[in-house]
Amino acid sequence: MYKDSFSYSIVKNILLKSFPYKNVIKYRSESDILLVMNKEYSLFYFNSVAKDFFELCDGNTNVKQNIDVLSNKYNIEKNILEDDIIDLIKDLQLKRLIYINPMEIDYE
Repeated sequence: MYKDSFSYSIVKNILLKSFPYKNVIKYRSESDILLVMNKEYSLFYFNSVAKDFFELCDGNTNVKQNIDVLSNKYNIEKNILEDDIIDLIKDLQLKRLIYINPMEIDYE
């Protein structure tokens, strides 16, 4: 999928308004690295930005709000961070580490 495609922009707009939840057995922080185990007992390691995003996935804030927090913390342009976080969300969903409840997405 190309990042400038129409379908990507639709997915991106939906995900930015979504409220992600953690879907893991446990996770543990080790300095700048986060160790995460999914329900299939696979172990994953996150770098600092992925770690901070994952820890913000509490279902109380949407992706756009989480990006605002990370953008301020790391001094990264929001449009660059948005694309990186959308790719991260897709990866986390494939690994079954987060889920997004479609009933809680603000479609407006």
